[in-house]
Amino acid sequence: MNRFFGIINWTSKAKNNVFEFSTYKNVNMLLKEVKELVTIYDKIDSDEKLSLYMVGIVESIAIIYINFNSELEVSERNWCIEFMTKEFTKYDKNLNSITGNGKIDNTGLWIVAEAFSYICDKLTEKEKRKLLTQGLTSCDLDIRLHTAIGIGKYLWNVDQKLAKWCIDLVDYFDVLDSKEQQKNRTIDYIDKNGRNYSKWIKEIRKKLLKINDFSKLINNKEEYSLYSVTEKMMMLPQKYDAKWDNIILKILNRIILAEEEKK
Repeated sequence: MNRFFGIINWTSKAKNNVFEFSTYKNVNMLLKEVKELVTIYDKIDSDEKLSLYMVGIVESIAIIYINFNSELEVSERNWCIEFMTKEFTKYDKNLNSITGNGKIDNTGLWIVAEAFSYICDKLTEKEKRKLLTQGLTSCDLDIRLHTAIGIGKYLWNVDQKLAKWCIDLVDYFDVLDSKEQQKNRTIDYIDKNGRNYSKWIKEIRKKLLKINDFSKLINNKEEYSLYSVTEKMMMLPQKYDAKWDNIILKILNRIILAEEEKK
């Protein structure tokens, strides 16, 4: 099992932008090791599997793609994209209610969520929207936030129109989400028709993907949740532009209002 811990160790340093290539001489050797570990992990008996192993694998693949995809063959890039999207889809399907801890990534998918925006230049328009919508409306609030972070880091360099669409989606979804959660629900988010929160999310995603312009549906008088406001802050392009002043002012006003509500 030392091979798994070797990847976990490499990944923990890489998350701090320290990329060591002593054990693994280059990126291709590193990815070859990761792919072999995926196969080995699948064959390990259930009672011997440690989730930590898969976290290291998932994170390493996202880091490799974000930082070294230009050094990979097209087939290897496609393998990374397929692996990341499959892992996220599998996780997303198993969520039934709101979750998230904001402290420790027990899935490896936080970095994957950030990578969604980075891989958009390899996807069709339909695939881009679907993937980012899934991330921004995930039952896992940490996935939502890290999808937003990825948009701020990468998507503006790939597709500015899509990045703006995502910002407006967050506003529109926040209003729908707040109204849905205010309905008659138990602590498990089960409504009077027996739908859980996850089922509602899946239904609303289909509707969101049919909307090309959310700005026409957004009421500026709405009070958005502090969480969605935080998402929007993360989604702004890292290169400052004065045209975002209005959004920044709205974000600051919402933060001030939240602080006043605590008193």
